[in-house]
Amino acid sequence: MSLLPVLPPMHIMTRTAGLVSHRISVWQSAAASLHPLAADFAKNILHCRDAEEGCQPAEALRKRLLADDSMLPRSNLGAGFRRRAGSIKVSELARHSSVKPRKGRLLYRMARHYAPSHIIEFGTCLGISTIYMACGCPLARLHTVEGHEAAATLAGKNFMATGFPDIRLHCCTFAEAFTRLPGDGISELMVFIDGDHRLHPTVDYVSQFMDMQARTLILVLDDINWSPPMKKAWRMIRDLPGTGITVDLYDMGIVFRCPTDEKQNFSFIY
Repeated sequence: MSLLPVLPPMHIMTRTAGLVSHRISVWQSAAASLHPLAADFAKNILHCRDAEEGCQPAEALRKRLLADDSMLPRSNLGAGFRRRAGSIKVSELARHSSVKPRKGRLLYRMARHYAPSHIIEFGTCLGISTIYMACGCPLARLHTVEGHEAAATLAGKNFMATGFPDIRLHCCTFAEAFTRLPGDGISELMVFIDGDHRLHPTVDYVSQFMDMQARTLILVLDDINWSPPMKKAWRMIRDLPGTGITVDLYDMGIVFRCPTDEKQNFSFIY
């Protein structure tokens, strides 16, 4: 979950420069020979729009929450958000903290295409992103972690209402979650991290996932260009052992763990 504050002018300038740099990387990737993992991602995820009616439960949930003016306590809404007393409308959380349809459909297509045995999400918020992934791979064992108790409670109700009562919801910090998540018996793992936009914790979370004994691991990190610390975190993550093939979508990064020391980064426009 991540309710991001309005960025100051200097951050906006930094993001503009980062966007230009990303477009240059896209041109370089277009001229390069794509690794099979990157080529498969481009063909079957980025450029595939068929059968998206399968994620309609998530779209319907979003529509309902955008019209929900009930209140939740505002405290503990994520790194970078100024703590203050009072309440916040559910509709505001749905509008500003939940994944937008563009990203949600990407997660849906990834879950559908890769069909992981397990999905782990850090940052449930109201459960919209969770439902996108559950729609993509209903048979996956899906664990989602949210530190905001009121939001987690509402997300649990949303899982029941959308027909996904088996989603395992953990109300705790991301650091605490590793003691609750399955460590063994995972064959294919997909991870989505959307929250706690701090440099070292973000890198540490990814490192711990990379150490999990899954046969295959695909990790999606949101907001990789949101701030200088997140930009640095993404660069450090790309250098971690095992992060062989990485895909940069500018506002999202995807890591494919590889058993070899091969490292390649590809940039795409999405």
